[in-house]
Formats: sequence, structure tokens, C-alpha cells
Amino acid sequence: MKLSYSWPLLLFVLLFGFSSCEKEEDEDDHDHAEVSISFLSPTNEGTVADPSQTHIHVQLTSDEDLHDIYVYLQVEGDSSYIAPFGPMTVHEHATTVDIEEDIDLSSYPAGTEFHLEVEACEDHDCSEIETQHIHFSI
Repeated sequence: MKLSYSWPLLLFVLLFGFSSCEKEEDEDDHDHAEVSISFLSPTNEGTVADPSQTHIHVQLTSDEDLHDIYVYLQVEGDSSYIAPFGPMTVHEHATTVDIEEDIDLSSYPAGTEFHLEVEACEDHDCSEIETQHIHFSI
């Protein structure tokens, strides 16, 4: 009689064990958020019409709350950053974040090229980072 009781128990243990493995794999697949970074202004490879009122507008969206976002702006080929983007650090807990800033770039000569870069943490401890960049000129 002990043998007839152990088969259902063995079957239960095996089925529970397989379902536990599947849950762990599914959870591992979603350890970080899917982040999208869109540069609304200026446009990639575009030219800013009025450098004294350069409008920076970046929109980030995610399927989970965003956390740390870093925005960098520099003259192409120069390692120093332009304030307030050296970097601008934004800490949010939202699925959509708009970063907008007006900056005066009129002190640079016409034709100067700039590099604008955004990094967004895909998880809370920032072990996964989504990075996008554009180039524009004045």
C-alpha cells in the first residue's frame, strides 16, 4: 500500500518542481525595464536656428519605473562637459520622463558640432544601462 501512495506524491513533487523552474526563468527574463530614449529637440544631425536659445528636449519611456538618468552635452571631440549637462542627473520614479532645458550656446562659433548623450538605468542598481546619443550643430 505504501507504493500506491508514493506515486501521487512523486508526481506532485515533479510537477511542482517543473513549475518552479519555469517561474524563475520567466522572472530572470524581466530583471530590467525596456527603456526607449527619444530626442525631440534638437534633431540628430540638425542645426539649431538660434544658439542663444537652444532647446534640449529628451523623452524617456519605460515599461517599469525609471530611476537614474544621466544627460551629457559636450563639443564634439572635447572631453569637457557643458553645464548643466556634465552630467545632469535625474532621479525619477515614473514610466515617462521629459527632460527639457534651454541653454545658451551662442558663445561657440557657427558650425560647432555637439554631442548629446543620455544614459538610463534599466534597473534600480543600474547594472543594465540604455544609452543613446545624437550630434547637432549651431
